[in-house]
Amino acid sequence: MARSAPLPPQQEQWALSFGPFLLLRAQKLLLEQETAVRLSSRALEILIALTERAGEIVSKQELMAQVWPDTVVAENTLRVHVAALRKALRDGEAQARYVTTIPNRGYCFVAEVQRVPLRSVPSPQPPGHLPPRLTRMIGREEAVAALIAQVPQRRFVTLVGAGGMGKTTVAVAVAAALAPAYAHGAWFVDLSAVQGGPSLPAVFAAALGLPNPQAETGAGLVDFLRDKHCLLVVDNCEHVIDALAPLLEELLGAAPMLQLLATSREPLQLDGEWLHRLPALAFPDAAQRPISAVQALGYSAIELFVQRATASVDTFALTDHNAALAAEICRRLDGIPLAIELAAARVDLFGLRALADQLEAPPFLELRHARRSVAQRHQTLSATLQWSYELLSEAERTMLRRLSMFRGGFSAESVAALATDHGLSASQAINELARLSAKSLLYSNADGERPLFFMHALTRTFAQAQLRAQGELPQAARRHAQHMSSLLSQARADWPLLTRTEWLARHAFIADDVQAAIAWALATPAQLPLAIELLDEAWMLLEAPSADYS
Repeated sequence: MARSAPLPPQQEQWALSFGPFLLLRAQKLLLEQETAVRLSSRALEILIALTERAGEIVSKQELMAQVWPDTVVAENTLRVHVAALRKALRDGEAQARYVTTIPNRGYCFVAEVQRVPLRSVPSPQPPGHLPPRLTRMIGREEAVAALIAQVPQRRFVTLVGAGGMGKTTVAVAVAAALAPAYAHGAWFVDLSAVQGGPSLPAVFAAALGLPNPQAETGAGLVDFLRDKHCLLVVDNCEHVIDALAPLLEELLGAAPMLQLLATSREPLQLDGEWLHRLPALAFPDAAQRPISAVQALGYSAIELFVQRATASVDTFALTDHNAALAAEICRRLDGIPLAIELAAARVDLFGLRALADQLEAPPFLELRHARRSVAQRHQTLSATLQWSYELLSEAERTMLRRLSMFRGGFSAESVAALATDHGLSASQAINELARLSAKSLLYSNADGERPLFFMHALTRTFAQAQLRAQGELPQAARRHAQHMSSLLSQARADWPLLTRTEWLARHAFIADDVQAAIAWALATPAQLPLAIELLDEAWMLLEAPSADYS
């Protein structure tokens, strides 16, 4: 344990330095590389008490007496604030250790503490407010670097992606890096709790720390921002786009030095808006077997899984023996950060094999996030998907449910062909397909001979649960199987006309769906003739090599 020399009597003349942090005790301020760290007053008092006696054990009773001098508090309250302090310091990350628990005795500040004259302490960054980063960001360095280059050149950038993809984390990292370039700072506006449009200006005013009620109107907000050179991160826009869009247009038009970085599950569709779509984290494809632990950790999805699993079970380690299973879990979760975090946090309960077996079952959608600080809409995958589902029109919901029957990729032509069964014209079906894609509920791959659309596995699990709840599953399954039969007929017609490579490029993507259709038809006595028809046509796919067409 590092022991520091006694502090001088005039403590207000000194700051305390440890790791990347500076503690200004008299000002009750903690800085990390010139940026203020958000800490509750109690957590800050605990930090001051521990650093005053760095290297010594401070008992729980002493801490409670110093931090709550006139109040009787439970020991659990102290533990909560110590936990918050550790999070703010990122204690335990990259082998950095600050506060250690001494069982049955108290706590000890174990990092080396140095005294720094206040006159040598740099001034904090310009005014602004961004959420603290509580965990290390993984796999988003490329996106952050691209946005750091884009945002100053383009006044309005929207970071678009599915729920749980990590848009907020990336946006805050970008804003933190760019903040020094703005004379009036970078500010974070969280719209997740906003219920309606009329309250939007008040939410912006509160986020900007404006005490004047006049600023809580659109005109007042415009007056305040008119001459400001600042960056606004506007987070969680998708559910208030209709009311938000005119406000942002007004602000951009009246405040020439204002720049916006928005996060949303769909574009805001404003003039001058630039889109940056946030992809899933990288994971190895199914063909990459065997895979070593070293190789696996080269993929950001697996790196995140290991970090979160280790935080949940300190004895967990990625080995050559379990690397393939970890890769399978990340692949089946489509590299979605929120899904990976939820799965990794349950390694202690299930183990890797059992966890992999239940990933696409509805109960997995209800597993709760281990961190209470996570927003309500991200507490479970079901809540995340429900948030998106409720923002859809009835026609979009119907289309999402029906498309959940596809196990692999599907073409726009398939969607149009199925549309007539649901009372939609082909053009209406394509429009609904485009809307679902814009809202990050589908993704596309245009690398092959024809563009294909895909649904993330967990979105499909959620949408099929809705399909079942609506009593639509039997009818949808039958139409899907009939469509697979139609596609197989087309494939048979092309068989003598194309080379094997050409035929596979055009038709092999239906293999997973044909298999699912056959399994359903065989399990449904009334559909046995259809099952025989599918089996009779499916022989062509037997020679198709295993591949990942997503």
